[in-house]
Amino acid sequence: MIRHRFSWTVAVVIACLVVATPILCGSRQSREEGIKAIQSRLLDVRTAPYKLTASANGKGYQFCNTSTVGVLQFRLGCADRKNGKLRILSEREFENGDLPRAGQEISCKFWDSNHGFFPGQACKKGRLAVVEVLLENGRAWTLKE
Repeated sequence: MIRHRFSWTVAVVIACLVVATPILCGSRQSREEGIKAIQSRLLDVRTAPYKLTASANGKGYQFCNTSTVGVLQFRLGCADRKNGKLRILSEREFENGDLPRAGQEISCKFWDSNHGFFPGQACKKGRLAVVEVLLENGRAWTLKE
């Protein structure tokens, strides 16, 4: 009887692993694909202190304040590179940032597929980027190379 229960338990565990492994691996793979797809729609300017990145779950993107000055407002827009120069093609309205300066924690604003300005629909031309930031110290930062 004990031997029969043990065999049955082992069989159930093996069956669960066989069923769960493709599901778990598939979700990781689609998350990684989602991150790559989103990142491909975001403009990466290495020298910019303010930028958008794909979120870790692969379903959206985020704007994090990594600077030593708080962000009051920021503007997203579409930009591209032509002949090695950055061009801003379109701009959105300012959004309230209210992102404190980076300290012990980095503060971020997240968007996912439930928000209206998702990267895939954001830019007909160019890529999505942070194009302007208004800071707590009264200064402004604009996207340029």
